[in-house]
Amino acid sequence: MEKYYQAELEVRAQATYDNCFNHTLHAHIDIAGDLVAGTLLSRILYWFAPNKEGRSKLRVIRDNKYWLAKERSDWWNEIRITDRQFDRASKDLEKKGLITRKIFKYGRSTATHIRPNFQTLNDAINDYKNSIKEKIQDKEEVKNTSEPVQSLGITQSVIQELHKVSFGNNTKCNSGVTQSVIPSIQGLQTGITNRDYKQQQQKDENRVVVVREKYESLFQKKLTNEQAEDLITLSDKYEVDVLHKIENTHEYHTKVERCRSIMASIKRAITHGDWEIARVEKKQSKPLPKAVREQFDQKKGSTTQKVTKYTPEQIAHAKAEIERKKALLYADSQHIEEEAL
Repeated sequence: MEKYYQAELEVRAQATYDNCFNHTLHAHIDIAGDLVAGTLLSRILYWFAPNKEGRSKLRVIRDNKYWLAKERSDWWNEIRITDRQFDRASKDLEKKGLITRKIFKYGRSTATHIRPNFQTLNDAINDYKNSIKEKIQDKEEVKNTSEPVQSLGITQSVIQELHKVSFGNNTKCNSGVTQSVIPSIQGLQTGITNRDYKQQQQKDENRVVVVREKYESLFQKKLTNEQAEDLITLSDKYEVDVLHKIENTHEYHTKVERCRSIMASIKRAITHGDWEIARVEKKQSKPLPKAVREQFDQKKGSTTQKVTKYTPEQIAHAKAEIERKKALLYADSQHIEEEAL
């Protein structure tokens, strides 16, 4: 019984290993403009394709149309993309008009429902095919003939077989074409290479480093990579600058009121707008009541010397007295000079 159980486990594990993979057309990657977005687009179209009986795989109907409803975490199990990658990829696909996203109730909560824009998608696919034809004509100078292609030494039927292989068709090539020829046809396709994907990964990692440095320099606290990615994902969703939100929260934290949870406060600034930083304005002093002013004047007068006020008559008399004394002084000075002579 134990051996049978182990054998059963081995078979199931091998089946899982063999059947869990991403089947992504290069064309979808090129149309989406990104490896992750192209993988997501291929998977969305897989769900909208009918099953073997010709019936829809979908069960969710909204507005008399089928919609694909999944939790963000479900996409990891299907095509190995994170929540953050799904948010960015679905947003890019929507901007290009390839899909439509709407929020509907899903179970006990809400979830993002997705539906392809088939007309836009068909136009993009036709444009893609036309561009391939132009490249074949311009670069390879392949004529529309059934004669063998001299540069590759293969016939038109073989090219069709190679077309199936290079564009993801699982049908085996029966024309005896070697694997060394396949890259020649695949080279006609354009798209995101592994190098481009690594560059995108490096760009995302750099954003995480910048966010961490900004947070730690302002708040003097550690921020994990997961927390930084969480802030970046949320700010991308709401199309705001995450660095500005961190600075705004720090200003509110230091000038207005200390935040109990800094992470929660930053997220609140991202989703609900900047924190309001109240400006401290100088309050204009109100005039004191008359009774208070009189008491103040009395106290002030007891400690300071009072200034005597004179009437106009007193002032005129004082001036006249000054002039009289000046005249007397002048007369005395003249008398002294005469005696000296």
